[in-house]
Amino acid sequence: MTQVRDLMSYGALTVQAGRRLADIVGRLRRIGHEGYPVVDTDGQIVGLLTARDMNRATENGLEDMRVEDVMMAGQVSVSPETAVHALLAQMVATDWGQIPVVENNALVGIVTRTDVIRHYAQLEYNSIHTVTDAEVRRVLGEPIAALIAFVAKQAAAQEKTIYMVGGVVRDLLLKRPNLDIDFVLEGDAMAFAQSLDEEFGGVVKTHEAFGTATWTFDDTAAGHIGQPLDALPEYIDLVTTRFEFYEEPAVLPTVYNSGIRLDLRRRDFTINALAVKLSANGAGGEVIDLFGGLRDLEHKQVRVLHSLSFADDPTRILRGVRFAHRLGFKIEPRTAQLIENALPMLKRTTGERLRNEITLLLKEPQPEEALLKLQRTGVLQAIHPAFVLDADLLRRAFTQLQAEPLIHPPEEEGMLRWVLVATSMDAEYAEQVANRMLFKKATTQAMKAAAQLTEYPDEYFSGKPSDITFRLEKLPLDAVLAVWVAIANEPEDRAAIANYITTWRHVQIITDGNDLKHAGLQPGPHFKTILQKLRAGRINGAIASDDDEKRALRTLIESE
Repeated sequence: MTQVRDLMSYGALTVQAGRRLADIVGRLRRIGHEGYPVVDTDGQIVGLLTARDMNRATENGLEDMRVEDVMMAGQVSVSPETAVHALLAQMVATDWGQIPVVENNALVGIVTRTDVIRHYAQLEYNSIHTVTDAEVRRVLGEPIAALIAFVAKQAAAQEKTIYMVGGVVRDLLLKRPNLDIDFVLEGDAMAFAQSLDEEFGGVVKTHEAFGTATWTFDDTAAGHIGQPLDALPEYIDLVTTRFEFYEEPAVLPTVYNSGIRLDLRRRDFTINALAVKLSANGAGGEVIDLFGGLRDLEHKQVRVLHSLSFADDPTRILRGVRFAHRLGFKIEPRTAQLIENALPMLKRTTGERLRNEITLLLKEPQPEEALLKLQRTGVLQAIHPAFVLDADLLRRAFTQLQAEPLIHPPEEEGMLRWVLVATSMDAEYAEQVANRMLFKKATTQAMKAAAQLTEYPDEYFSGKPSDITFRLEKLPLDAVLAVWVAIANEPEDRAAIANYITTWRHVQIITDGNDLKHAGLQPGPHFKTILQKLRAGRINGAIASDDDEKRALRTLIESE
């Protein structure tokens, strides 16, 4: 028999009976629920404030009224064990569309009319979808399946409901491996993680502000799971189910604890708002699909959850293009329209958040095509008017990056890819874009230098080896390396860069300032001139040995 606990959302946002509507209406509208349990000063349920009644009151100028004057009064509630047919009778009798769930005299959640409709719709159309333990093992591998089953078993032993959520569920259904396993728990995820640590080993790090915990595995924990340590991911994330709302567009959200339904509702796209409700019987379970994610996976499309999603968080625009690119999906037409409408919001988004999203995109295979998609849809120009890429140069650069090994390891792979992007930009604009992204000075300088090298090669790669060396030494090495990748169709310039990186820049002389002083010269600017001429001779091959350098030094001193 289906009970309320099978439908309800854990956690519920309440309002105080004595609060003025004017003090709470703005926040409740941003949260957007249809109804809120009303409690008195003792925390007892005394009514339900519906969004409809709240809005009617405020629209009629009654903002000074108190919640208790507007609410549907009554001490209506059900328990988690209440049968669904009894719940439905309660809803009909009271006309409450949202009913609080109480256990041991404490409010533990809420169950809504929509939950009931969804339940009966699933029964009518037999739309319950499951993934089996065998499917998980086949797609994610035996070690990951064993890990999932282990965590699920421990949660069941503590009578906690746990779900596998997000990208791993999406990829599992697409039969794509994904080792980034996220669990959400209806309950205290931090306490659950600590219990795993105490009983099975490993290291737990909690983040109280977000209700999250990270369990890092060691040999002891791996032994309990029954898998070699090197076959497991480094760690898993355990998160308390939560809901979030945006006080203002394009800023970070406010978060509070909730149940799985509200937790999934806060996510970005339908294909990422899927969960598997795990049982103690293995790594599989029932797929929770509240927004048509299964249908969108079947249709191979990326669809946003609600119309204001991109206004709430404009970085979802970049994320949507990244997922579409990775999976070979299309952006659903309405979602594409919403992206276009939300482009102005990108100006209000911090450079750091934009940079982080594009950095993730640059790690994807063939990121140049995703970047050009962002350019065609106006996203890059909405970030900054100077963010304009030459499609041919960009494609050539990233194609070459995959074609052969680098001649020198970059300082940081992600930064190199940004510098490589800069080779397809006008030199005067690369620095502006880097500043918009709030890059550190080193990366900004590298992007500017890479654009200059690509746009004005004759100013850097002409002349003797020493001339080229002295010019390039003034620039960040990653900029030079990125240009070596980008100009594969310029063999002479490319050879000069290769010689510089591998040989010329390492050439040094045995002479220093003390030698010049011992020769009777007074310190001054001519010291640098003499030393540079000696090094130029070494780089160009005119000075082949230490004895040659000593003879050249005597000649230079005599000419002073």
